Amino acid sequence: MTEDFKKDLLNYITNNITPTSSSNDEILESITDIPRTTFSGFIPSTYTYFNVSNIIQSSTNGYFILYGGYVPENKVPTDDSRGFIMILDEKLKPIKTIYEFSSGTQLRPIQKMIQTEDGTFVAVDSTIFALPEARADIQNNEKRFIMLNNFSIKDTNNDYSVKLRTSYKIPTSYQNFFCIDIVKNPNTAHYLLAGATYLPVGNSHYDGARVIDLKINVGEANTWTNKNSNNEYWIYGGFYGEFDNNDVASYKVILTHNSTNGITMGWWNGTTYTVILSESGDIYPYVDSIAMRNQAVFINYDTVYFVINNQRWGANSLPRYIGLYKYTFSTDTLNQIYLKSLGSYDYLHSREGIFITALNGELYINYCDNYNYNNKTANYNFQRLENDIWQPILINENTNYVMEKTSTYTFNIYN
Repeated sequence: MTEDFKKDLLNYITNNITPTSSSNDEILESITDIPRTTFSGFIPSTYTYFNVSNIIQSSTNGYFILYGGYVPENKVPTDDSRGFIMILDEKLKPIKTIYEFSSGTQLRPIQKMIQTEDGTFVAVDSTIFALPEARADIQNNEKRFIMLNNFSIKDTNNDYSVKLRTSYKIPTSYQNFFCIDIVKNPNTAHYLLAGATYLPVGNSHYDGARVIDLKINVGEANTWTNKNSNNEYWIYGGFYGEFDNNDVASYKVILTHNSTNGITMGWWNGTTYTVILSESGDIYPYVDSIAMRNQAVFINYDTVYFVINNQRWGANSLPRYIGLYKYTFSTDTLNQIYLKSLGSYDYLHSREGIFITALNGELYINYCDNYNYNNKTANYNFQRLENDIWQPILINENTNYVMEKTSTYTFNIYN
């Protein structure tokens, strides 16, 4: 497992796309492959567990931030869990990895981090390392909402350092939580923290959903409120939150529900669950951003794209499907963009993956097929979706790949 994590630390494709006509004429201007050896010396040489939670781009200088957590070699998460922040330049070449706050205290494993409008960063960290798909051991350990400096630029000592400006412990009653998304009101210190809770229902991927509403108040106690789904079989798919002019928050969470009545996927607003797609024959509408990342993306509050994929579900040999859909909330309109039968096989052998991101109101697709589970290779296909027409472009074949550990990110390149 350790070697697999090492091999899949970073497999990002950078490109500059200038669409001047339809997708048929779209040109991938450049493709850059960053060798794994580039990261030698920037990650621990040995470890028991290592996980990259995500990558974000600094609005200050275009640098990139990789973050996550690890457990040193011969240690277990409950004894020694640590965090890291890696700073990369605009070409995704590592500059420095930071393992400690400027005070000398070790970083904790970081679940989710964003940059705010003033350039500083905020995050949720945890005292114990855990993967999103296996959270049974962290039901009651401490989680914090932390506020950091802008560490993507050098400090007064001409170095990159992470300063802990302040931290707030998430209330004990909410600590059964793995943070996957953070949204901030750009005009106030009001945050929505969204993620999954662990429910001991016999399968570690089935969970509850939780949204924590945090208002940081000056001169008085912070305001914490919490909404969580009922204690049934839920899978977290995606999240969108926003704030009105009166600082009132609203949100939508994409969830899959597995009940005695079958499998449905839909959206939850903290009170009501509305079905979008139901089980139909062999097609099971799992939207699972826990086992597979980047499976649901909101273009705006009214439009969401999502991937259905049942390859990671059901231990027996079953018919497997993968597909891409678009749903418009205001008109209750569902559009099937792509659907493919992959044959019948067990859940350990994914054959294809679709990973989606959004940039400037447009959807980008990283489609990987011909996946060789044993050799960890696949074909890469890429597309900027136009007119909701499926037309991926093959850009690389038989390339190193670990399906379940893929993170896809789309960003602007400024000349």
